[in-house]
Amino acid sequence: MNEANEETWMKTFLVTALAFVAIPAMGALLPGLRLETARVDLHLTFVVFLALACPTIEGAIGAFAIGYFVELQTGHPMGLFLSATMFTYALARLCSPLVDVHSLWSFGILILGFDVFYGLITLGLATLSPFTRSGSLASVLLSAPLTALAAGLCWPLFMALSRRAKQRGRQALRLR
Repeated sequence: MNEANEETWMKTFLVTALAFVAIPAMGALLPGLRLETARVDLHLTFVVFLALACPTIEGAIGAFAIGYFVELQTGHPMGLFLSATMFTYALARLCSPLVDVHSLWSFGILILGFDVFYGLITLGLATLSPFTRSGSLASVLLSAPLTALAAGLCWPLFMALSRRAKQRGRQALRLR
């Protein structure tokens, strides 16, 4: 493996592992903040970051793992949130050459748009399934600012992970 490939896999692994810790932690913290009815799609911040910062295959593997983890956390029939997560990843990956996200505000605005897209995809897929009850458009629009706020809180972690993955990739190359 070359240095860039090791750096990419390290970044993908760290972002996915952080998502596996942050998603259940968010689920435990929301009831304490009296936000039980709010839906914060924290996993989208990780998925969009993977789409913007990693090559297609590595990012898709990480996004799939995160989507599958969210699917297991919800207890709904398999496929709804995983499909919506992968659709969102694909759209974010298509948009990645068009956007340059190097600031907290631009990342937050981008997450806001992708959360609305994710909510609409989820609503559309939920109406097709007889086993899930669909939400409302109002809940989609109300959750987007909360998800953008969560993305703002995650932004420093993403930047630190990117720097750390570069350092680890360089160290691994020197050890050979």
